[in-house]
Amino acid sequence: HALTAYRQGVTHASAGELREKLQFKQGEVQYRLAKYDAAAGALEQFLREYPQSSLLPTARFLVAECRFQQQQYEQALPLFVQTANEKVEPHQALALFRAGTCEAHRKQWSESQRHFTTLLNAYPQFAEQSEARYALGIAFFEQKQIDQASGAWQAVIDETDAEPAAKSHY
Repeated sequence: HALTAYRQGVTHASAGELREKLQFKQGEVQYRLAKYDAAAGALEQFLREYPQSSLLPTARFLVAECRFQQQQYEQALPLFVQTANEKVEPHQALALFRAGTCEAHRKQWSESQRHFTTLLNAYPQFAEQSEARYALGIAFFEQKQIDQASGAWQAVIDETDAEPAAKSHY
């Protein structure tokens, strides 16, 4: 199985590009297997050992995703923000979405609003656009900006009949 092969490769490979790629792949495979704690550990070790790697931005994003999936929003947030600020593709849009969500979990509504607004303006074709717009409405609502919240929710209703639209009716 792939994870075992990567682990053995990391153990036996000498320092250098091969070991670097194998260590990254080990963390990536653990992430894909939803072994988030192990994946975060392997990828954080990768970040420490290979700070100049071309894989560093993706590794940082994957650590953020692992922490997010474990509901460790305080740890995930700065990594998502860094990914978004550095415009790491193809991860920037999802990083903005996750940063907005992390801020919402922290009840930092103006920051949540900022991330979701940036996302919706920069990525109008983002796959989770309705969810982002719905979350933006919540951020507005929590800041007592009722008209803006209503407008965001109405846009969700107008653009989809999926779950976010149903939630927007309430």
